[in-house]
Amino acid sequence: MEWWQICCGVLALIIVVIVAIVRILDGPDVKGLKAKGSVRGLIKALSYQKDDEVRREAAEALGEIGNARAVKPLIAAVKDKDYFVRSSAGDSLGKIVDERAVEPLIAALKKDGSFEDRAVTNALVKIGV
Repeated sequence: MEWWQICCGVLALIIVVIVAIVRILDGPDVKGLKAKGSVRGLIKALSYQKDDEVRREAAEALGEIGNARAVKPLIAAVKDKDYFVRSSAGDSLGKIVDERAVEPLIAALKKDGSFEDRAVTNALVKIGV
């Protein structure tokens, strides 16, 4: 292995560590909020625009908790700019099974025609459409 390859590997590792530290210090603690069952905190994390991963994890956690208070924010997340967030929001709406999600999910299905179709379709099936 050449010296420059080793340097690139070390640099990449340093960048990963810095990103992780910034995320810990700056962003919402989704795992902690989930452990506490903090639906309010997770809903707030769902709108955290600095990190797509935070929003995706928040969407997943809200689905696992299954509280109906998360339905409207998850419906909004189905329109997120990041497709993994949209997909996680669709999955979570399927876990919560609330009829308020039916029309927005159908609208998302008609609009996107992409990766998250599976999540939206599964959510609609679970809701009973």
